[in-house]
Amino acid sequence: MNKLVLLTSICLGLLQVPFYSVQAQSSLELMTLMAEASRTLDYEGTFIYSSDENIDVMHLLHKYDDNGEQEKITALTGHAREIIRNNNTVTCIFPDTLEVMVEKSRAQVLSSSLPEEMGYLTDLYELSTTGN
Repeated sequence: MNKLVLLTSICLGLLQVPFYSVQAQSSLELMTLMAEASRTLDYEGTFIYSSDENIDVMHLLHKYDDNGEQEKITALTGHAREIIRNNNTVTCIFPDTLEVMVEKSRAQVLSSSLPEEMGYLTDLYELSTTGN
């Protein structure tokens, strides 16, 4: 996975953590709250996606309600394209070539950057918090 996308996802999650009234006691708890927030909160933003020598600016809209999770990513630079995810169905629209692809998703577009189960991270990383 692209490190910039992962970093962007983590930053989005960190911005969402204060919306929870639960006082997290550890870094692992904060990461767990962040992962949950990235899936269950509504948010909208712009992020930069970098792959090889390409840099794209993308607009992201995420919604969560009784019908599940929906995401829409629209390219603001480069070739026109739009990715729409409704739960596990992903639709990719390419207006320049008049193509539309519909598939079952293997993972969520952005929130998949943060796993639902965070416990194994302590085997791979040293998690810590700084500041207040």
